[in-house]
Order: sequence, then structure tokens, then C-alpha cells
Amino acid sequence: MQSQGQEVSVSVDFRGEIVNKLPLLFGFLIVAFLIAQVSATNRFANPGFETGTFSGWNSGFTFGSSVVSESHSGTYSARINQGDGLYQTINTSNVASYSFFVKNLGTGNSLIRAWNDTTSVYYTINAGSGWNSIVMPLNSSGPHILEVIAWTGSSYEFDDFYAESTLNPPVANFNASPTSGNAPLPIQFTDNSTGSPTSWSWTFGDGGTSTAQNPSHTYTSVYLHG
Repeated sequence: MQSQGQEVSVSVDFRGEIVNKLPLLFGFLIVAFLIAQVSATNRFANPGFETGTFSGWNSGFTFGSSVVSESHSGTYSARINQGDGLYQTINTSNVASYSFFVKNLGTGNSLIRAWNDTTSVYYTINAGSGWNSIVMPLNSSGPHILEVIAWTGSSYEFDDFYAESTLNPPVANFNASPTSGNAPLPIQFTDNSTGSPTSWSWTFGDGGTSTAQNPSHTYTSVYLHG
């Protein structure tokens, strides 16, 4: 799978309205807009073992597991012998599932175990079936250990692990301080969006923009909105 950008929930919150009062001039309204986005990028480090190593992964590998130049895609995959496993801790916020490809190198049908530190699922991988696509559901958020284990049989090859942000799209929300004063008026904006956004796009109503999570912006002149 390839990482893809995805704009989610263009939800405008008007609680960030700022009233700027200038001496001898009538009051006016400036409205700041926030778009909260989540990037649909892979949460796994070294997901296809293209470093040629197990960099980013953890395991004892006591039974001689290795990275080999046979793969579902790219150049490498991880060959895991019976009794071994590999895992890494990733942030599963907004992730509905993780997936990977596995191939049984033995002569009989056998089991792998997928585990997310709250749930285990066993999958039968048939001998001679080539690369099998496995999708493991997730039902929790935050940092979690995601692990696969060669449970029975001889050995397997694993490749192309993928965990993408898909659940609970962000909803934009913010506040600002101060909300009134004389120009030039510096304003500190604070992101209160839900859904763990990974990028922000601010429009301050006077031509100013920002991609910071909690930007500051100074209003320097009268701007009439609407």
C-alpha cells in the first residue's frame, strides 16, 4: 500500500471570532477559520523491511529469523521461524485496523497469531497459497504493541505492514486570546480539535495564514468581514 494524503472534516468553528476595537472607528469583526486534517500515512516504521534489517522492530529472534531478498513488494521481507515473532509500538489513534502480507513456507497448513496487546486473532495460512492479505481489526487508541507470531508450522515471510488513520475524522475547534483590543492586536490561537489531527490550515480573515498547530497572528489594520 502507498501512503496517501486525505483531507478530513472541513469543519469550521466560529467560536474563534475576534472583535477588534479601534479608537475613533466603528467596531468590526474578524473571523478566523481552521481546517483540521489527518494525513493517511503509514504508522509503522520500516513496514516493508526495505532497510534490509529489522530496524524499527523488536523481537528476540531466537530461532534464526532474518530479512531476506524475497518479498511481496520491494526488495525484502521478514522470514520468521516457528516460535518467533516481531512487533513494534505504534500510535493507533484513528486507526481502524492494521494489515500485512504473509506467506507460509512450510508443507502443511499452519497458524500465525496477530496480537494488538488487547486482542489475539489466529489465522490459518495454507501451504502453497502464496502471499495472503491479513487485516487485523483494532478497537482501541493510543500507543499499542502490534505483533505477529509464527505460531505453528516451520517458517513464514511477512511483508508490507500498514496502519492508516481512518476512524473518527478530526473536527476543527479552537479558541483565541485576547478577543478584543486595539490594533495592532496580537492574538494567540489554541487548537482544541478532536480526532488527533496531524496538520492544520488557518485563515485569519485578513489574508494571513498559518500551518502551525497553535499559531499567533497580529491584526494590524481595519478589516471588514462579510
